[in-house]
Amino acid sequence: MSGIKHPPTTAHAPSSRFPDFDLVRHIDPEARQLLHLASQLGPRDRVALSHIIRRTVEICESDGEEVALAVIEQIQGILDGRRADA
Repeated sequence: MSGIKHPPTTAHAPSSRFPDFDLVRHIDPEARQLLHLASQLGPRDRVALSHIIRRTVEICESDGEEVALAVIEQIQGILDGRRADA
């Protein structure tokens, strides 16, 4: 035996990659489109996006919406031209 332990298979677990379509049907079209776009991201980009969203909400609550939007524009400027999961 090689001593390498493989993680247990999760064939019975629902895939987090595909949304529950019953839930998605009740979401407004813009939110549904955002979920679809986010599902196309790689794992590292999803984590980064999650942190950006959380931090933007904090900035919006403390400094206002205009400041939060300016931060998002700066992040977009940094990411323009960047490969996915680079």
